[in-house]
Amino acid sequence: MKIFFIIILGLCSDIYADLVYPENGVELNYTHIPFEWEQESEAKYYQLQIATDISFNDIIYDIEDPSLIHILKEGIDWEHDYFWRVRGIKSDGVLSDWTDAYSFSIGSYDDIISLNTTVVDESSYYPGYNLFGSLIDKKTWIMDLDGEFIWYSDSLSINPLSDILPNGNMLAIYFTNDNILSYDEKRTIEYSIDKEIIWSSPDSLFAHHDMIVLPNGNYMMLIKEIQDGPIPLGSWTSLFQGLGYVADGVELEYPWEGDRIIEINPETYQIEWEWNVFDHYSLMDYDTLAGYWNTALDDLKYDWTHCNSLFFDEYDNSVYVSSRHLSRITKIDYDTGEVLWNLGRNMQSSDVDFGHDLCFSFQHDITILDNGNLLFLDNGNLSEYYCGTDTQITRALEVSVSDSDDELSSEIEWEFVLPAQYSGTFMGSCRRLPNGNTLINPGAISEGFYGRSFEINQQGETVWEMSGSTIISRMYRISGLYPQKFSVIQPDFVWYLPNPTTYLSLGDNCLHYKITNEGHASQLYQYDFQDNGIWFDDQSGVIEVDAGETYELIFSGSVFYEIYPHNISLSVYPLGSPQDEKNVAINAWSTQNNNSGCIDPIACNYNENAITDDCSCVYNCLGDINLDNSIDIFDIIVIIEIILESVEPSDFQSFVADFDQSGIIDINDILAIVEFIL
Repeated sequence: MKIFFIIILGLCSDIYADLVYPENGVELNYTHIPFEWEQESEAKYYQLQIATDISFNDIIYDIEDPSLIHILKEGIDWEHDYFWRVRGIKSDGVLSDWTDAYSFSIGSYDDIISLNTTVVDESSYYPGYNLFGSLIDKKTWIMDLDGEFIWYSDSLSINPLSDILPNGNMLAIYFTNDNILSYDEKRTIEYSIDKEIIWSSPDSLFAHHDMIVLPNGNYMMLIKEIQDGPIPLGSWTSLFQGLGYVADGVELEYPWEGDRIIEINPETYQIEWEWNVFDHYSLMDYDTLAGYWNTALDDLKYDWTHCNSLFFDEYDNSVYVSSRHLSRITKIDYDTGEVLWNLGRNMQSSDVDFGHDLCFSFQHDITILDNGNLLFLDNGNLSEYYCGTDTQITRALEVSVSDSDDELSSEIEWEFVLPAQYSGTFMGSCRRLPNGNTLINPGAISEGFYGRSFEINQQGETVWEMSGSTIISRMYRISGLYPQKFSVIQPDFVWYLPNPTTYLSLGDNCLHYKITNEGHASQLYQYDFQDNGIWFDDQSGVIEVDAGETYELIFSGSVFYEIYPHNISLSVYPLGSPQDEKNVAINAWSTQNNNSGCIDPIACNYNENAITDDCSCVYNCLGDINLDNSIDIFDIIVIIEIILESVEPSDFQSFVADFDQSGIIDINDILAIVEFIL
């Protein structure tokens, strides 16, 4: 008999789940939709329906899901209205009432661009979606590999600086008006796929070209730095002298535009680390071939370094920066700020340590691969001068670097040379995909070849390509829009108005929680379990859950009489993203109940008569027929009796007696158990 030591003022009720997302009446700018709802008492599954009408006569999607989140990736179209609802399904098949229906609509995407995609080899391209932006159009899109748009930046005028971050957001340059050249009219932001600006840079710290998130959560970004430098001798000398400048290559008299790397705390806006090219590069080094001194009169400054890419290597605590106009890649010691080496074209100062023969120029998008090699896009603006080619050549380069024992050397380990008509003069990106292929976007190329991107395998074969009508600044291959969607379920709760409630029997007991990773990447979760009574010890920890998998947290305690209930809560959030915390709070009541045991149907010792779980479930029990937690001669005796048909086995005994899982209980099972014992 069950005795409650409380007075219940309400009646037990089947309270159906509340819908969480999409919110009622919202307009979305994407067609891959995460549907999320709250847990319902005693529900084992949930039925989700989506329709084009409020009466649900035209149902376009109908599915059962044991989780609280379902991500729909098909069937939703741009410029359409939809309705959705959910109901619970209990273990005995009983259905709860439908929730009230919510509506949502999908907006339109700007068709200012036209893109054509070609899957050359379906067996070897890397699956996913392309995230890319146009600096000219100030827009960002996500498209599947067949050319269908699934997300659009809409009214947010941005150009991407990252792919999907682990927290599901992105980094971008945000244009406050149409002037793409004015730093005063731009911001650097972190934003969500719902176009919510999470963080915005201060007016004085606009990050040009690149911004990254460090392991400590701070941002590292490139900002402009202007100091006076000399006007070197050249064909332009007389022009500057005519304007009153000395122009002797020595006098510091003309504004040089360089770069500063800063690390900024996103919460305090304090600069916590910085590095300045004027402190580490020689003014003797400058480009003399691309004609930038000839345009300095129009720009009123000399565009000296034009850094365009950052990479932080957590392995050896170093920072890599790419200087376009010096055709140089620099490795910096993060702790000291010391330049560890310069790689690239040697200049007047001889500060470039090695890699002179690599002949890359005006490069973009440096990354460090898992093997330690450098990967980047060599735009090759000066390849005719540096490499002796007949025309400009753009390449994807993988370069190994040896910097041990004070010896520096570099070697091209892999390269892909684009046809000359696809050479990119500025912008572009180059990324190694998990399957070993390389996604190459050459940036701004010749008129008529806009929007070209290629996926190349290790043999240099094109397996996927895209062409279009706009210049693509960066291209990323992503696995999906939602890296860290997850749900937390407390399977044992019931509703006693107004709170979710769990009944725990006297004596030892346990609480179960199920954490399901609905995202597309493996995720670390921080959990904090608290009991404001004294039944359970407070616990905290970190667990890892693979994409699509469920992790069960079990907390054991000792339950005894209490007159009043108390609150037990579990909070869970992806590591590093406490803002995405989910909290399950329940009222726990003590009961006098002798019907406790293992309540998990998939456990070896499932007790169908048990009402509450006593944490006794056993799952790895092949051979242990008598469930004494030991496989021995007594189990063999039972198997012999089953083989001789002197004992009629239960379903459970039939399962655990088949030790080799052959589907037959025979002498081979006995031999396998003997071998196991020995």
